[in-house]
Amino acid sequence: MILELMSKDLNLDEEFILKISKKNTAYKKYRIKKKKRGYRTIYHPSKELKLMQYWLVKRIFSKFPISDYSTAYSQGNSVKKNALMHKNSNYMLHLDITNFFENISHYHLDKLLKKIDNINSEDIELIKNIVFYNGEYLVVGSVSSPIISNCVMYDIDEEIINKCIMGKHLIYTRYADDIIISGKDYIDENIIKDIMRILNKNKFILNDNKTYFMNKKSRRAVTGIVIDNNNNSLSIGSKKYREIKREIYRLLIKNEGNKDRILGYLSYIRDVDIKRYNNLKNVYSKYDKNNILF
Repeated sequence: MILELMSKDLNLDEEFILKISKKNTAYKKYRIKKKKRGYRTIYHPSKELKLMQYWLVKRIFSKFPISDYSTAYSQGNSVKKNALMHKNSNYMLHLDITNFFENISHYHLDKLLKKIDNINSEDIELIKNIVFYNGEYLVVGSVSSPIISNCVMYDIDEEIINKCIMGKHLIYTRYADDIIISGKDYIDENIIKDIMRILNKNKFILNDNKTYFMNKKSRRAVTGIVIDNNNNSLSIGSKKYREIKREIYRLLIKNEGNKDRILGYLSYIRDVDIKRYNNLKNVYSKYDKNNILF
């Protein structure tokens, strides 16, 4: 059924679809540096594979519910929205799911896709071959990975809410693999064990190295956005601000650096921290003779 529909909609031969899906090594791989240390591998699918993934997103995965507590990968959600949900809380707990995309595998997709009426084993196998790298797991860079991760996490988010959050005056959000729990009062550390049990049951593991508490006596940051401890306003933080200033200086004064990267940063700052954006604009506009950045 899925094969016939995809063939008709995309005007591709069924044999060609099967060939591409079974091969499924049609990715370009490249590495980007992580914020702290090491590199992240990005997998960019071929145009044919990407087309098939987009089709599955539209025709299959967009039909599944997305948790109200997920703040990534869907319209209207962003790191800013995620931070705004927690800005008035005195205490915060950060949890991180280890190798999030790579740990979404056959177990999760079988469980998810079997919820669809009239779907057969051949359909499920085809879908998994198209969305999984080497037929095994999701990867960063695939166009279908973000929405699939949210679909898979729907029941898990709901279970965490019902068993760990409800009735405790706590706020819960999940931005991809980043879980934030916050509240006005101290957060009982036993909640970590409760959430760990739910995640482990669903084949996920917490990254202990990224488990930490925050409060107003320390730095509060949610998905890269710093929350001021005095007035709860949002900012990009002093360290990131200095980094971006250096990159703007290098581009405008020395003609070095990546223009598109800096434009992306400026768009982000304008949305999150308009005061610092205006400071940058006031200082560097006079050097931006060709209106490259401002």
